[in-house]
Amino acid sequence: MAAADPPGAGDLSELAENLLYQLQENFQALTEKITLRMEEMGERIDDLEKHVADLMTEAGIENTDEEVTVMKLIFYCVLCISTYFFALNYGQHLA
Repeated sequence: MAAADPPGAGDLSELAENLLYQLQENFQALTEKITLRMEEMGERIDDLEKHVADLMTEAGIENTDEEVTVMKLIFYCVLCISTYFFALNYGQHLA
């Protein structure tokens, strides 16, 4: 016959379960906020690219598709890296 659980074991288990649930909710909320901000930044980047392309056309400057693609790739890499470090350093303040 198994020994009975020590007093308070159920309370501790419930407390741990509640804590994990709260952590999961906070992580999900933070993930949604970061995703939304990244989507907003992506829209701004698209607008900026269009305006830069328009200005370059007005100025008579032509870029090849390859140059534009490389510039976009570099910019998106920098954006992703900075977002990652922002989340690491300041993510707890967003929740």
